[in-house]
Amino acid sequence: MANLLVSIDVEEDMPEWRVQAQTTVRNLQGLPALHAVFMRLGVRPTYLCTWPVAARGAGWASMLTGWREAGECEIGARLNPWVTPPFDPSESRVEAVAPHRLSLSQLEAKVRTLTETVTRTFGVAPRAFRAGEFGIDGACLQVIERHGYRVDASLSPLTDARPSGGLDMRAVPSVPYFPHRQFPGRRGASPILEIPQGVAFNRALPESLARGLAHALPPLGLDTVAARLGGLARCALTPGAGTVEQLCAVADALFAADAPTIHFCARSPEFFAGTSGGPRSDADVHHHLEKTERFLAYAIHTVGAIPRTLSEFAEVWAGGA
Repeated sequence: MANLLVSIDVEEDMPEWRVQAQTTVRNLQGLPALHAVFMRLGVRPTYLCTWPVAARGAGWASMLTGWREAGECEIGARLNPWVTPPFDPSESRVEAVAPHRLSLSQLEAKVRTLTETVTRTFGVAPRAFRAGEFGIDGACLQVIERHGYRVDASLSPLTDARPSGGLDMRAVPSVPYFPHRQFPGRRGASPILEIPQGVAFNRALPESLARGLAHALPPLGLDTVAARLGGLARCALTPGAGTVEQLCAVADALFAADAPTIHFCARSPEFFAGTSGGPRSDADVHHHLEKTERFLAYAIHTVGAIPRTLSEFAEVWAGGA
């Protein structure tokens, strides 16, 4: 049985996906339209909020709290260190530095601030976490464990994020697993459930073959590999990647491989024009919303995936269902 998981990073504006000198959250104006899509389909997303959203989101935080209290979503946390206090005097405020590049003392302090602020603002301690810029390492995993988190959704299988300052995740398991406390990309004994983001090829492949192809992609280029392998392509389940048909093909491949999760991920700035490197116009935003709705409808009605929040799925997984 497949589970449809939807996680949305609710974060500050990042035009062109670059850090701003002045932090703003204009993109939150796009959340009601996105949430309406979820409600039409019976999807209960997990909103992973950054510190500026929790601390300065004003009425938008109240809106999210209302949705949570109505049972329409889960509220978790996303750590973007560059906008999360306390700040070290030598720390860059205009560079997207991933959590794994912080010292242990910096990491501990920022996770504590983020967790306390999310708890105070939304009235519930967050249990789901994501490290910004694919930046979770063993130190970060152990810190969030100490702060009561039970789910992490930071890793992206078949992906090498090193060029953007993240980690090489090409060998990360494609299914949920309990990670190694020192090396989160491997299976181990941590009580935190790692729920990888939805990335797969558009055909069901043995995991060893998929990993091998992923390691071939950077030097060869995706287009070269796809052409050589008769249209085989890797795609992330996110509104900015591929066509609806390509996203649906990935969902089919995951279902054919008996994957327990179909994990769709997005970032709130992708749903408000001009606040990210994505939509530049209202028409672009409408296209993202339409693509999201069509894909989720396909996953539910055609694939038969059951919508759950991240923490709900973790409970089901722990119960062996």
